Amino acid sequence: MDSSKFVNSGTIHLRYNYKLKPKIALEVFFQSQYDAVSNISLRNLAGLGPRFKIGNSDKYKFYLGTLVMHEYEKSTETFGTNINRDVRGSGYLSFSLYPTDRFSMVSTTYYQPNLKEFGDNRISNDTSLTFEVYKGLGFTSTFNLLFDAFPPTGVPKTQYTWTNGIVYSFD
Repeated sequence: MDSSKFVNSGTIHLRYNYKLKPKIALEVFFQSQYDAVSNISLRNLAGLGPRFKIGNSDKYKFYLGTLVMHEYEKSTETFGTNINRDVRGSGYLSFSLYPTDRFSMVSTTYYQPNLKEFGDNRISNDTSLTFEVYKGLGFTSTFNLLFDAFPPTGVPKTQYTWTNGIVYSFD
Protein backbone atom coordinates (compact mmCIF):
# COMPACT_ATOMS: atom_id res chain seq x y z
CA MET A 1 0.00 0.00 0.00
CA ASP A 2 1.35 3.43 -0.97
CA SER A 3 1.64 5.73 2.06
CA SER A 4 2.47 8.82 -0.01
CA LYS A 5 0.49 11.95 0.77
CA PHE A 6 -0.09 15.04 -1.31
CA VAL A 7 -0.08 18.32 0.56
CA ASN A 8 -1.98 21.34 -0.65
CA SER A 9 -0.51 24.84 -0.56
CA GLY A 10 -1.04 28.05 -2.46
CA THR A 11 -0.02 31.71 -2.58
CA ILE A 12 -1.49 34.79 -4.22
CA HIS A 13 0.86 37.78 -4.29
CA LEU A 14 0.12 41.21 -5.75
CA ARG A 15 2.73 43.98 -5.85
CA TYR A 16 2.61 47.51 -7.25
CA ASN A 17 5.43 50.05 -7.59
CA TYR A 18 4.73 53.76 -8.02
CA LYS A 19 7.82 55.63 -9.27
CA LEU A 20 8.58 58.67 -7.08
CA LYS A 21 12.04 59.45 -8.49
CA PRO A 22 14.29 57.68 -11.02
CA LYS A 23 15.74 55.37 -8.34
CA ILE A 24 12.96 55.40 -5.70
CA ALA A 25 9.50 53.86 -5.85
CA LEU A 26 6.69 53.42 -3.34
CA GLU A 27 5.89 49.74 -3.18
CA VAL A 28 2.59 48.24 -1.96
CA PHE A 29 1.87 44.52 -1.70
CA PHE A 30 -0.81 42.06 -0.61
CA GLN A 31 -0.37 38.35 -0.11
CA SER A 32 -2.60 35.49 0.96
CA GLN A 33 -1.40 31.94 1.44
CA TYR A 34 -2.09 28.56 2.98
CA ASP A 35 0.36 25.72 3.51
CA ALA A 36 -0.51 22.41 5.16
CA VAL A 37 3.19 21.45 5.56
CA SER A 38 3.75 24.60 7.64
CA ASN A 39 0.42 24.19 9.51
CA ILE A 40 -0.74 27.55 8.13
CA SER A 41 -4.44 27.53 7.34
CA LEU A 42 -4.31 31.23 6.39
CA ARG A 43 -1.66 33.95 6.32
CA ASN A 44 -2.58 37.41 5.00
CA LEU A 45 0.03 40.12 4.56
CA ALA A 46 -0.30 43.76 3.53
CA GLY A 47 2.63 46.17 3.41
CA LEU A 48 4.18 49.27 1.96
CA GLY A 49 7.43 51.17 1.87
CA PRO A 50 10.20 52.49 -0.37
CA ARG A 51 12.05 50.44 -2.98
CA PHE A 52 15.48 51.65 -4.10
CA LYS A 53 17.13 50.85 -7.41
CA ILE A 54 20.80 50.44 -6.54
CA GLY A 55 22.10 49.21 -9.86
CA ASN A 56 20.75 48.72 -13.35
CA SER A 57 22.17 47.82 -16.75
CA ASP A 58 21.41 45.41 -19.58
CA LYS A 59 23.40 42.73 -17.71
CA TYR A 60 22.12 43.20 -14.13
CA LYS A 61 19.55 44.85 -11.83
CA PHE A 62 19.74 45.36 -8.05
CA TYR A 63 16.95 46.54 -5.73
CA LEU A 64 16.64 47.12 -1.99
CA GLY A 65 13.25 47.31 -0.29
CA THR A 66 12.38 48.41 3.25
CA LEU A 67 8.72 47.87 4.00
CA VAL A 68 6.40 47.59 6.99
CA MET A 69 3.69 44.95 6.83
CA HIS A 70 0.73 43.74 8.84
CA GLU A 71 0.44 39.99 9.23
CA TYR A 72 -2.59 37.91 10.14
CA GLU A 73 -1.70 34.25 10.59
CA LYS A 74 -4.03 31.41 11.52
CA SER A 75 -2.19 28.17 12.18
CA THR A 76 -3.57 24.77 13.02
CA GLU A 77 -1.42 23.57 15.87
CA THR A 78 -1.41 20.24 17.72
CA PHE A 79 -3.61 21.64 20.50
CA GLY A 80 -6.03 23.77 18.46
CA THR A 81 -5.94 26.93 16.40
CA ASN A 82 -3.51 29.77 17.04
CA ILE A 83 -4.04 33.28 15.60
CA ASN A 84 -1.23 35.86 15.42
CA ARG A 85 -1.59 39.50 14.42
CA ASP A 86 1.81 41.12 14.08
CA VAL A 87 3.55 44.09 12.51
CA ARG A 88 6.75 43.03 10.80
CA GLY A 89 9.48 44.73 8.88
CA SER A 90 10.21 43.34 5.45
CA GLY A 91 13.64 44.19 4.16
CA TYR A 92 14.86 42.59 0.97
CA LEU A 93 17.66 42.57 -1.57
CA SER A 94 16.75 41.47 -5.07
CA PHE A 95 19.02 41.04 -8.05
CA SER A 96 18.77 39.79 -11.60
CA LEU A 97 21.82 38.82 -13.65
CA TYR A 98 21.79 38.41 -17.43
CA PRO A 99 25.37 37.49 -18.40
CA THR A 100 24.22 36.22 -21.83
CA ASP A 101 21.03 36.29 -23.89
CA ARG A 102 20.49 32.62 -23.04
CA PHE A 103 21.12 32.56 -19.26
CA SER A 104 19.66 34.42 -16.27
CA MET A 105 19.78 34.28 -12.50
CA VAL A 106 17.16 35.98 -10.32
CA SER A 107 17.42 36.01 -6.52
CA THR A 108 15.55 37.73 -3.69
CA THR A 109 16.37 37.46 0.02
CA TYR A 110 13.92 38.72 2.66
CA TYR A 111 14.44 39.48 6.34
CA GLN A 112 11.16 39.91 8.25
CA PRO A 113 11.45 40.63 11.98
CA ASN A 114 8.48 41.10 14.27
CA LEU A 115 8.84 44.79 15.19
CA LYS A 116 7.86 44.12 18.81
CA GLU A 117 10.24 41.16 19.21
CA PHE A 118 13.23 41.07 16.82
CA GLY A 119 14.06 37.49 17.88
CA ASP A 120 10.83 36.46 16.13
CA ASN A 121 12.03 36.70 12.55
CA ARG A 122 11.92 35.00 9.21
CA ILE A 123 14.60 34.82 6.55
CA SER A 124 13.77 33.52 3.11
CA ASN A 125 15.45 33.27 -0.25
CA ASP A 126 14.17 32.46 -3.73
CA THR A 127 16.79 31.87 -6.42
CA SER A 128 16.14 30.79 -10.01
CA LEU A 129 18.54 29.89 -12.79
CA THR A 130 17.16 29.74 -16.32
CA PHE A 131 18.87 28.93 -19.58
CA GLU A 132 17.61 28.63 -23.11
CA VAL A 133 18.01 25.18 -24.66
CA TYR A 134 16.65 25.95 -28.11
CA LYS A 135 14.79 29.00 -29.61
CA GLY A 136 12.37 29.93 -26.81
CA LEU A 137 12.58 26.57 -25.02
CA GLY A 138 14.35 26.75 -21.68
CA PHE A 139 15.17 24.93 -18.49
CA THR A 140 14.68 26.52 -15.07
CA SER A 141 15.81 25.46 -11.62
CA THR A 142 14.50 27.22 -8.50
CA PHE A 143 15.65 26.89 -4.90
CA ASN A 144 13.53 28.27 -2.03
CA LEU A 145 14.74 28.47 1.57
CA LEU A 146 12.71 29.58 4.60
CA PHE A 147 13.88 30.01 8.19
CA ASP A 148 11.23 30.87 10.79
CA ALA A 149 12.48 31.43 14.35
CA PHE A 150 9.05 30.55 15.79
CA PRO A 151 7.15 28.28 13.39
CA PRO A 152 3.85 26.63 14.35
CA THR A 153 4.14 23.59 16.62
CA GLY A 154 5.59 20.55 14.87
CA VAL A 155 7.03 22.50 11.94
CA PRO A 156 10.81 22.64 11.45
CA LYS A 157 12.49 26.05 11.69
CA THR A 158 14.15 25.58 8.30
CA GLN A 159 12.35 24.38 5.17
CA TYR A 160 13.47 24.25 1.56
CA THR A 161 12.24 23.22 -1.87
CA TRP A 162 14.05 22.73 -5.14
CA THR A 163 12.03 22.56 -8.34
CA ASN A 164 13.05 22.12 -11.94
CA GLY A 165 11.00 22.76 -15.03
CA ILE A 166 10.78 23.48 -18.71
CA VAL A 167 9.65 26.91 -19.91
CA TYR A 168 8.60 28.15 -23.31
CA SER A 169 8.60 31.81 -24.34
CA PHE A 170 6.37 33.03 -27.16
CA ASP A 171 8.55 36.10 -27.91
